[in-house]
Amino acid sequence: MAGPSSNYLLAGLTSGLLLAFSGAVMAQEFDQQTKWNGFDQFHFTVEGRTAYFVAPEKAAPGRPWVWRARFPNYHAEMDVELLRRGMHVGYVDIAGLFGSPKAIEIGNAFYQRMTEAYGMHERPALEGVSRGGLFVYNWAAANSDKVACIYCDTPVLDIRSWPGGVGEGIGAAREWEQCLDAFGLSPDQADSFTGNPLDHADVISHAGIPLLHIVSENDAIVPPKENTHVLQQRLAGYGHPIQVISLAEGTEESSGHHFVHPDPAGVADFIAANAAVETANPVELLNDSKRILFLGDSISYAGGYIVQFETWLELSHPDEDRIVINGGLPSETVSGLSEEGHAGGRFPRPDLADRLERILDATDPDLVIACYGINCGIYQPIDAQRFEAYRNGIANLRTQVQARGAKLVHVTPPTFDDHQNTKGFDYDAVMQRYSEWLMAQRLAGWMVIDLHSTMARELLQRRLEDPEFTFQPDSVHPNDAGHKFIASQLIDRFSGGQSAGLAWPETMPGDVRIELDKLMRQRMTVRRDAWLTAAGHERPGIAAGMPVDEAEQQASLLSTDIRNLMDSGNILRPPHARVDNYR
Repeated sequence: MAGPSSNYLLAGLTSGLLLAFSGAVMAQEFDQQTKWNGFDQFHFTVEGRTAYFVAPEKAAPGRPWVWRARFPNYHAEMDVELLRRGMHVGYVDIAGLFGSPKAIEIGNAFYQRMTEAYGMHERPALEGVSRGGLFVYNWAAANSDKVACIYCDTPVLDIRSWPGGVGEGIGAAREWEQCLDAFGLSPDQADSFTGNPLDHADVISHAGIPLLHIVSENDAIVPPKENTHVLQQRLAGYGHPIQVISLAEGTEESSGHHFVHPDPAGVADFIAANAAVETANPVELLNDSKRILFLGDSISYAGGYIVQFETWLELSHPDEDRIVINGGLPSETVSGLSEEGHAGGRFPRPDLADRLERILDATDPDLVIACYGINCGIYQPIDAQRFEAYRNGIANLRTQVQARGAKLVHVTPPTFDDHQNTKGFDYDAVMQRYSEWLMAQRLAGWMVIDLHSTMARELLQRRLEDPEFTFQPDSVHPNDAGHKFIASQLIDRFSGGQSAGLAWPETMPGDVRIELDKLMRQRMTVRRDAWLTAAGHERPGIAAGMPVDEAEQQASLLSTDIRNLMDSGNILRPPHARVDNYR
């Protein structure tokens, strides 16, 4: 499109930007159209304030967007990356208002315009740079059900720190007067002011909003220990996590407040992971699938969560014949990597790529559910080459599954619970990075179940009551509670949120529950060992299974026993969600 033009009509945009309401295309006027980093930028006015959004060449499904508060051209690398991936970027000028009620009023009007007139998703990602932190947290506290996530860059979270300069910060006298005026406060009243972002930790944690900050520890303008680190401590009291990228030093000329951003791609993944709109329908996938293959490492091979998921299938879909095959293999990765001395030097980690074609050809699944990552970083700090190997392995998995016409559901890796602090670095942060990248692929239409962040939050919540609680006694392998939690996440997604989770086994008589679990585990094991042997693998120490035909005959007999037990066991069945129940 050529140059700026006033009163630009939305009806003149490309068809990808036309917005339909009630079957009719609505024309919206813009004050001007320009370019921003090569993308079309559309300007308008809200409450007398300038505003705009920047459009990607092709919008991601659901029109997800990121809302930048203040300084839209500072550290904009992640916004450019998100535009490339199909997200929109929005901005409204709330300068001089410091997150005050007037700023929130303008923000509400901007949000309404973006969502109702321009069709953006109802849950934007919020970005707060420096004093923009005041706005994003105060707006989120007032609209906690409308926020996908919050990313902040050296954010102000307490007006007394900046611009007040009450603590160790430099402060800014002119801005302090403006800030007091915006909130209608006297200097004395500011001492007891409770409208700061720091005062909203309970609201943010209750809403479960994902959070990421980046700070420099020598920041003399917005000292982290008066802002981000205080919020971090308060959130910990509610069992809510916040990621903090901490740099030792910012630039001298900025008094530590500015720096070269170390990981724009990681921030883009965090935002996309939480703001992407999932278009795949897991309930529909399940209803269309008769053969389901699970792929994974030793956690999947152990099969606890698979047994519980299959038990839910039997109880909620009793009239639908399905075959569920556990194809997990201990020690396996998709990255193809192995640490030196793995298994005492007896053998390297097996690589899924070595057996993937064979297991897919042998099992001929309609649906593949894959969970990889915990081994793929080989228990080392984050590393660009290892991370690339993981991404390449996932891409190969997708290529092979899709080539056979099957559907693929990814499950992010579980937590690494280093509760014994044995590694000296945070390996779970590596798993979080892998998980966020995987979740970010939802922008491209992938179906991804977020196990990692839900498991991490649950762990923090449980430890508020029991500091010794763990899902993974050895940091990796889940105990019974861990497998039950993993199963609950899959059941929630594949039931469209309609299932009662895993409460229903507790309604069974004790002897029936024990016998049902025994039969389900026997059937899972028979099939697992047979199909692993039939497809072949390079992992030593795995028991050989019987021929597949014999295994399926035995599985059929066990299925009869399972159905008879269910029919006679006075079992309260969980709901069976159909496609129209999908949320």
